[in-house]
Amino acid sequence: MLNIYEQEEVICAEGTLGQGRKVFVYWVDGMLIDTGAEKMQESLIPFYKKYGFDQVVLTHNHEDHTGTAAWIEEHLQKPIFVHQNGVALCRLPGEYPKYRQQTWGGRIAFSPLPLPKIVQSRHHTWKVIYTPGHAGDHTAFYNEATGQLFSGDLFVSPKTKVMMATESVPEIRESLNKLLATDFRSLYCSHAGYLPNGRDMLQAKLENLENLTEATIDLAQKGLSALEIRDRLLPGAYPIIAFSEGEWDSLHVINSILQEGRPDRGAESRDNVAETARLVLKVFTPEDAHAARDFWGDEEVMKASGGATPHSALPQVLDGYRKCQLEKGLSVYAVVEKSTGEVIGAAGFNITESDGRAELIYHFSRNSWGKGYATEAVSACIGLARQHPNTHLVHASADPANQGSLRILEKTGFRSIGMKWFDDTLQHEPYYELPV
Repeated sequence: MLNIYEQEEVICAEGTLGQGRKVFVYWVDGMLIDTGAEKMQESLIPFYKKYGFDQVVLTHNHEDHTGTAAWIEEHLQKPIFVHQNGVALCRLPGEYPKYRQQTWGGRIAFSPLPLPKIVQSRHHTWKVIYTPGHAGDHTAFYNEATGQLFSGDLFVSPKTKVMMATESVPEIRESLNKLLATDFRSLYCSHAGYLPNGRDMLQAKLENLENLTEATIDLAQKGLSALEIRDRLLPGAYPIIAFSEGEWDSLHVINSILQEGRPDRGAESRDNVAETARLVLKVFTPEDAHAARDFWGDEEVMKASGGATPHSALPQVLDGYRKCQLEKGLSVYAVVEKSTGEVIGAAGFNITESDGRAELIYHFSRNSWGKGYATEAVSACIGLARQHPNTHLVHASADPANQGSLRILEKTGFRSIGMKWFDDTLQHEPYYELPV
């Protein structure tokens, strides 16, 4: 269903999808801001034809904002712009977890142009403000003359209770401060719609995140784990956590805050780099060599990854990953099952390139297969890469026969690039990438 109305000379196309989820497409001064979800396409086409526009500017690449961009490109031949960090991603077919496809639909590949610093519509000038945190290419559009601000997904609601592992609370706070430093008067959010009191709403969100950050750090300094802090500060059983199979979780909010500057809680805590509901990711120690035999030393686990590592070589491997963490701030980590305290696998990144790319790897002992641990660990790893200042793209591959591993990559947001030859496995394998 599409509801069309006007606010301050802005035509608002309000789409309502399953479970009452709202998405807005805005027309202002002959310019289209975002293109909604693919499931809105049938109702948006008459809207596009009625109002007409000269260009499209996108707040970011997510499918609920770019779902009809390919149709516009093919049928209306209008230029489409997105932040330079999103250009390459939009040129690939959108591949999303099933729940997102059910909610928004998909996204066909299209070819946008990089946004300039200033956008000129028919009669107005718009300042392009880079506002990362929700997405690495997130952008807001500000009209100094009218005081109008289009904020994409930076606001949505004044209280943050859940987020994706790829989001960053510190970056969101910084982006909110950027927008509050302008003299905007009215706010147009991609999901909350027109907010005449937008400045108050943004200020409320910033204060909420600042209070949450302060409380999180205080509890961490008192020795509480990320899960304990989550249960104390964000205790709700929010339906989207189960619906998204953990892609959205309140624990991601806490982890994002802790990653900014993990407090000193002793050597063991400093070795812990991430925490999920059931797992802890920590820097390898020499004592973990015996446990590593059950995954890196197991021929069955490693048959599609170049073969098992000799047991005698494992201490050297673990030492290398520990040094990598110290030198580069990102590495491959031991995955610890909270309920037993045992190391059940490894997940993280091989940092062999100097161009901001990191290779994701993950291996688990056979008795931990089939429990969803790999998906949980990979999601945590993505959050770490998102926080790492020198990493902008994560890539991964998997044995074509390992459908479970391929599903993990797709579920956690990776995009298929095609097949690629690997010398270590002597075969072509599906190759995936994820901008972070």
